[in-house]
Amino acid sequence: MAKTRDELLTTPKGQIVGKHQLYALLVDDAGAAILDAAGNEQVIEIKAGTDGKIQTSSTVVGSLANEPFTQTDLTEGVYTFAQTQNGLYLRNKGLADLTFTINSETYTLEPSQYFYERLAPYTVIAIASTGAVACYGYGLM
Repeated sequence: MAKTRDELLTTPKGQIVGKHQLYALLVDDAGAAILDAAGNEQVIEIKAGTDGKIQTSSTVVGSLANEPFTQTDLTEGVYTFAQTQNGLYLRNKGLADLTFTINSETYTLEPSQYFYERLAPYTVIAIASTGAVACYGYGLM
């Protein structure tokens, strides 16, 4: 059964919609993201051709991930991105629940859970956690 647009936007194996483009995360047969030499996820651009057929970029357009950081990089649980972000990947690698706040919205992640969502533009994230955290923003959306 085909997934809805909302389902595609909330799955790491899904697609991320830009203002005028559609981007697809490249994954292997097991569904794991294909990474470049620096460990960044690889993304291609998809668009409609003038003939009405779908076209994809012939080369990888790069990673959507911006400014990756870990819990140890945080000062008092607050991280400020250098550029405005429009999405977030956050994984709770600890053994206890964590909470984080973006744009006055607070979320809770249980151990091993991750958050992968498109959001209203933001630059600051506040994270309360006693364990390890892996995080990066998405600016190209």
